[in-house]
Amino acid sequence: MCRSPGCHHRSGPPRTSRRPGPPCRSGRPGRSWTPAGESARSHPDRVAVVDADTRLTYRELWARALRCAGALRASEVRPGDRVAVLLPNTADFLYAYYGALADGATAVPVHGLLVADGVAYVLRHSGSSVLVSGGPLWPVAE
Repeated sequence: MCRSPGCHHRSGPPRTSRRPGPPCRSGRPGRSWTPAGESARSHPDRVAVVDADTRLTYRELWARALRCAGALRASEVRPGDRVAVLLPNTADFLYAYYGALADGATAVPVHGLLVADGVAYVLRHSGSSVLVSGGPLWPVAE
């Protein structure tokens, strides 16, 4: 069972329905339960991310994810939408991934080694309404 107050979402195998179910709500308007958010509440000052010279606590990771969630909301991403994330294996991927979850969307990780046709296939078949990309993978996204 999800740990969000009042939520009856059960973890387990994905649903077979083609329509996404309602996002798991945390009791705070506009926010869904995520592991990063829970970690930020239970041990905010522990190190969550080490990326090159960057070290972030769970509190800092969650704050950046919430900023990303706000940007997604401003781009008209709504709970239940799918957000494709095509970013290198860096802290930026975590911000986008957890930001999508915090906004109630479904994050769709897209493998960075796919060529443009493979990315297009994933985007077409995932039903993603938005693609978050940048850095060295931006040319593939275009």
